[in-house]
Amino acid sequence: MNLIPDRIPETGDYYCTWATQARIRPMEMGDDAKDVRENMNEDVLFGERGILSEYMKEIRPDLIALLDDGWDVPPGTRNPENTGRFGSLEPDPARFPSFTGTPEERLGKICRKISSLGWRGTGVWVACQMPFADGEAPETVDKAREYWEDRAAMCSRAGISYWKVDWGRMSENADYRVMLTESVRKRAPGLMIEHYPRGMYPPFGKYVCGEDRMIDDEIMYNRRILENSDFLRTYDVLGEFSTAITMNRVGLLAGSWLCASDRCRGILNVEDSVYLGAALGCSVGVMRHQRFEKGRERESTARYAEVVRAVRWHRIAPPFAFRSDEVRVSDRLLTDSYAYPPREPDVWPFVAGKTMSFRAPEAISRRCELPRAEGDAIPFLAASKNPLTGAYSIAALDRTTGGKTLEYLPAKVSAYVGEPCDIGVFGRYESLTLEFDRDISGKRVLMQDIFSDSAEDVTAGVRRVSGRLVIPGELIDRICDRHNPGDTSAPGIAIKLAD
Repeated sequence: MNLIPDRIPETGDYYCTWATQARIRPMEMGDDAKDVRENMNEDVLFGERGILSEYMKEIRPDLIALLDDGWDVPPGTRNPENTGRFGSLEPDPARFPSFTGTPEERLGKICRKISSLGWRGTGVWVACQMPFADGEAPETVDKAREYWEDRAAMCSRAGISYWKVDWGRMSENADYRVMLTESVRKRAPGLMIEHYPRGMYPPFGKYVCGEDRMIDDEIMYNRRILENSDFLRTYDVLGEFSTAITMNRVGLLAGSWLCASDRCRGILNVEDSVYLGAALGCSVGVMRHQRFEKGRERESTARYAEVVRAVRWHRIAPPFAFRSDEVRVSDRLLTDSYAYPPREPDVWPFVAGKTMSFRAPEAISRRCELPRAEGDAIPFLAASKNPLTGAYSIAALDRTTGGKTLEYLPAKVSAYVGEPCDIGVFGRYESLTLEFDRDISGKRVLMQDIFSDSAEDVTAGVRRVSGRLVIPGELIDRICDRHNPGDTSAPGIAIKLAD
């Protein structure tokens, strides 16, 4: 029996090329954004070891392939020196010489190539500005509207399904971002659009949930942007603090009284925090990759199985619209810290030689009670009850403490599920106790590694006591022990109670 359906909903999940561009670039290249941008071209994407032709084969039908910063500007482009070059949405001929024709024809050929490789669709990074000449005044919203309606129509005809609207000289202008969404809705209604909120920069954070409150201007801005976003990206993070920072940002947004509108999907995108996305009903922008190069990989790079499990779980519990009144955030804060080694040159975000600490809520839940953990060393916790399918999801997430980065800390975790339903469990546990609103002691328990296609009857290995199901952490580990060499992924399992 396979607990994971073949049917794949439209989740907005995507694989973003940016981090892979950075980590597989030639060693002689430098470390700034220009050098990462240089590694965006057709050979990197589609060549013999191309990242779109070789990566994510198990889940391409679930994922949009998103071409990040650099695809539509000439090689050698820098920011801020050449900022005016960004925003054309036309594939640069020098980067894609095999894709000939008009800009729309070139873009269409790239989309068809990506589709032929089995990806769900094609997304593109979009600068929040029109191209401009040096010294030219910023465009007005009205002046830009015609331009962006044309760009949206062109992208739709070519086959683009997703816009990731990022930085640009109009990026802090809420009216401008709303205009972009209106242009998409008018000329390309099937195109999904992503924005990002204010108050999230720099990548190591600006506010601590539970201690600080965003200023009123930022709160009002973010309310309006969520109402006009299909996906609202929680924004860039320091990799070593990816879970802590993203947990904190979700908590901050929850405390800003946000509510999705009926105009857009209003879903949070938590980037590469894939198990957080699986547990909280958020979309993901996968950044990790499958090519290991000594000296460049982060711990999460080696955890590819987590990506597969999180994305496949979204077939059962797809991302859903964000409403602050459905979110619970724990009062207790956990502190992560890490001492960055010195390095030359020190590149963005300029943390070399510094010890950084970050605080975030212990637990966050959506449409359900907060999960609970016992022990001296406890993980971050996340859980949700999906309004679309009724599925329950829970994750015990990684921490960065004691000189170790993104480490899972098994603990005794308890959570209230309510009525029996499909259940997804992510992370490592000493034990997991799931509480139900009725007696489940007569039910059989089926468990499946979400990476796999078959479930196992594990009834003999768990305890069923009236309305409680107690699962040993060793059982969860055993179900998910078939990793590729070098993959340090934590488990991700599906559970079903059967008669």
